[in-house]
Amino acid sequence: LVRIDGRKRYPYDCNWGVADIIACFESSGEIEKEPMSCPTQRQNRQIKAEIRWFYERQDIPGVVSNDQFSGDEEIFETDHTQILDDVGTSILAHAKLVENPADIANS
Repeated sequence: LVRIDGRKRYPYDCNWGVADIIACFESSGEIEKEPMSCPTQRQNRQIKAEIRWFYERQDIPGVVSNDQFSGDEEIFETDHTQILDDVGTSILAHAKLVENPADIANS
């Protein structure tokens, strides 16, 4: 689960969406120079993640909500990817995705 902009959404105190982590990597930022008396340099490093978003029915433009699906937590895999710059505050928790609701009882 990944933090996103918007209104609060249960069970967290923020809005969130479902995404798959494709890759985590370390990114080097600008080189920070120490004072002139010290010739050493150090890099500002940051942990980033590439994610693939899953959409819910209401997130897909042009899809009309169907009463048959109301109450079900149905999500769809997409090609929408994004690089998260601040992994430490963006990733909230992990989620187990199941195809069949009966599988939830068996996990």
